[in-house]
Amino acid sequence: LFVIGMIKIDKINLNYPILSQSNKELLKMSLCRFAGPLPNEVGNLCIAGHNYVNYKLFSRLNELEKNDIVQIYDYTGNKLDYVVYDKYEVEVDDLSCTSQDVGGKRIITLLTCNNVNGTRIVVKAKEKGTI
Repeated sequence: LFVIGMIKIDKINLNYPILSQSNKELLKMSLCRFAGPLPNEVGNLCIAGHNYVNYKLFSRLNELEKNDIVQIYDYTGNKLDYVVYDKYEVEVDDLSCTSQDVGGKRIITLLTCNNVNGTRIVVKAKEKGTI
């Protein structure tokens, strides 16, 4: 287990380390890599986090909208900006959003639970300046 990067989203006052793996205990501490490559590498980096009612972790993820900026720092400190292009909800067992079929692009997928209706909130962002 180690920290593989940082995620920063100014709009929702979010700034957390990204842990290299994901399990119930680790998700209580921080945001975790659920699937995909290391930060800022080609592929679909899927980051999971709890939706607490205290504004911690991904509790404000639902406030993100198209064109919002997600900043990802890799373990060497290099930063890439990603632009939100989609937000939707899926059933808890629908993991299609973790697909690595991204056509050689850098994609970020942020996942958390919707505490109201039991679905999963998915926010997709692509590297700024890419189509």
